[in-house]
Amino acid sequence: MTETTGTTASRTTASPTAHTPHTRSRRETVFELLDEVLAPLDSAVPERPSPMEFLDPEFRLPAALREGPPPDTGDLAAEAEQYTKVVGDMAAMGLLPEGEVTPAAVALYRTLRAGHIRGVVTGVFADRAEPLQVRFFGDRDCATVLNVVGGEVLLRSGSLRGLPQWAFDDIRDVPRGPGGFVELHADEHGGLPEEAADTVEMIRRSTARPRHGTVLVELIVRDRVRVEYPRGAFVLFDNDIGRYFLGTSVSERGHWVLQYAPAGRAHAERWVEHAALG
Repeated sequence: MTETTGTTASRTTASPTAHTPHTRSRRETVFELLDEVLAPLDSAVPERPSPMEFLDPEFRLPAALREGPPPDTGDLAAEAEQYTKVVGDMAAMGLLPEGEVTPAAVALYRTLRAGHIRGVVTGVFADRAEPLQVRFFGDRDCATVLNVVGGEVLLRSGSLRGLPQWAFDDIRDVPRGPGGFVELHADEHGGLPEEAADTVEMIRRSTARPRHGTVLVELIVRDRVRVEYPRGAFVLFDNDIGRYFLGTSVSERGHWVLQYAPAGRAHAERWVEHAALG
């Protein structure tokens, strides 16, 4: 999928909150299809966290916590104040359970506050009592994944290369549904061409089948929005015949592109690997 930026997406005038009811007498939009496929998730999780959660634009580690020898000069009082602030913040976030500031805890904290890879995975499934809520973060060499389960936050951190798999570990793999890859090119307002009506109806029938699961992935890399609904979307949905992918992005010309295809969990892992690590 083509990456989007906040600037590019702002050229559209359509808004998912301003859609009018679906009728066959006017052009379909990519936003209406997304609203339909995301309806179960929006109902269960009306408010989702932003990928920018925990970000501190003015983040700075004190010299004592950085890699390498500390500098010989500097404002010692300011450094001590910054150290106290950072360690207190780490403790408040539950990153120092034993009270010890370890290199692993510092790396984890750094990804939360300043990681250039920031994503959210939200999902609802018919066989689960609560929604799937995952946040993931990464920087030059470290990855952190937060999974909210039963009101508790489970933390996992390690090598950046493990991030794509960890982000989707709690999504069981489902066989791909039948069918092939479809790509539709819309205008700058998300309006789909009239000649694509049959294809749009095929996608709509797929999204309307009995639903077993819906997953939305949102991702920002180096302040560039890869997907953050409605500024682009990456959706996996499971119906009674298999798993599918539905996604939108903005082309270099500022026109919306919609993609639909049978997909497995590995499809999402490869996409995050390409978008975030490629």
